Amino acid sequence: MPKIDIYENHHEVLRSWEKYKGANVITFDYHTDTHSAFLNYSSLKSYRSGIEQSTYANDIISKYSLNNLTIEECIKILKNDEHIDFAVRTNIIKNVFVISSGASGGNAFLNKRIFDGIHQEKFNNHPIIEFSCPNCERKCTEFDFAKRAIADEFIELTRNYLINYIADFFENYILDIDLDYFRTVHAFDRTIKLDVFKNLIKNAKVVTIAKETNYLESCKMENDPINVDFILYELDKIINI
Repeated sequence: MPKIDIYENHHEVLRSWEKYKGANVITFDYHTDTHSAFLNYSSLKSYRSGIEQSTYANDIISKYSLNNLTIEECIKILKNDEHIDFAVRTNIIKNVFVISSGASGGNAFLNKRIFDGIHQEKFNNHPIIEFSCPNCERKCTEFDFAKRAIADEFIELTRNYLINYIADFFENYILDIDLDYFRTVHAFDRTIKLDVFKNLIKNAKVVTIAKETNYLESCKMENDPINVDFILYELDKIINI
């Protein structure tokens, strides 16, 4: 079984990703977390100085690429929804496949590195591919979608969608999980087959987990008892079976 690295904030997983440079990442998240790197930091700098936002972001990325900034220094000024863009722009990660259980956010309109199959007519080797509920091409209730979050049928659907664009993706990949992806305890019902998800874990170079406790609380379904400890317990059982 792969190493399991657990963090509180999602962008902190970069500490682990950097050790497997050149791998792909498949990430499960309520959000897509595909905002441009250093968007928040550079916006504040730009507001105060009048200099273009991109200047600040490009400068930081260049300094990291030239080993003039460490990953820890970058993490300090990144937000928890900017790490994916940072990872592909610095070649830490080759490709990222984002499976979102919530709204996609429409970042593909703003970021040329993102392909979401909705706003782009053609895949042009985008390093970031987003997959969210509208891609399923089937009508389902919010609860049904939340319940089948890691069910064999759904994971196979997403896997087939991905390899249509990047055939060799799963030859070298990291599995990344933001716990707010899970919106109901019923995603772990014993009646649901999870063999495909188990294989994703088994064959990953490393599994990174972001607890994102506050986001989990705000994203879970109404009156659902799901929490961080419950999810980590259930994931541990899956990993060790």
